[in-house]
Amino acid sequence: MIPEHWGCAAQPHDTAGDAAECSVGRFLINDHDPHHDPHGKSHISHCWTSANRLTTTMTVTENHPFSALTRQIEQMLWASIILSCAVAAVSLINMGRLSLFMAPIIFGFTLLHHSILLGLLSRDRKKTTESLKGTLAPTAKKASIIFMWILAGLWCIVVLAVIIVSVLIMTMNDFEAWEKLAGMVEIPIEVAEICLLIVLAVKCKKQRRNTMIQPAHVDWQHYGTA
Repeated sequence: MIPEHWGCAAQPHDTAGDAAECSVGRFLINDHDPHHDPHGKSHISHCWTSANRLTTTMTVTENHPFSALTRQIEQMLWASIILSCAVAAVSLINMGRLSLFMAPIIFGFTLLHHSILLGLLSRDRKKTTESLKGTLAPTAKKASIIFMWILAGLWCIVVLAVIIVSVLIMTMNDFEAWEKLAGMVEIPIEVAEICLLIVLAVKCKKQRRNTMIQPAHVDWQHYGTA
């Protein structure tokens, strides 16, 4: 509910008063005389409608490539690459037999995704503060967060495949000692990779939430003046 003594001031573009421009903000309208301006109420209503529409559609974004959270995400991306490399190496010892060759393939997807994000983060650090204004960190974008959850789900499928194939091979007594050892090493690394990807997705979601200022927290009266 808007208090009666607050409103939005209408600023006419022309002398005929056929068009009006509304300034988003709070202005005292105690001196407004509805008898003098019969269209005053409609102007105020139109202005507040425009302001409400603006606050529901506009979001201010901030990009801080040197923040502690961004550094944490970058370090975790490197850790995820190392873990996925270890998984691929162990899997290739038995030619990807235990994971049905899914581990090396998903390692490729993981490496490609993380490499792109690391490259974009490095590029942002070289930009000026002015050029970063109004942009969003690459790791805070919705597509990046969704793809991290997809990668975590794919690695879960790999773990299930390794377990199922290992059980089938053991029941057929077609399990070499080194394959058993490879399976015992591969599964924990894959589980660690899954946990790391989940934490990464949560961190990126937190970064997105902290760097996107929602309309309710924006000082519209002074927004854009700095």
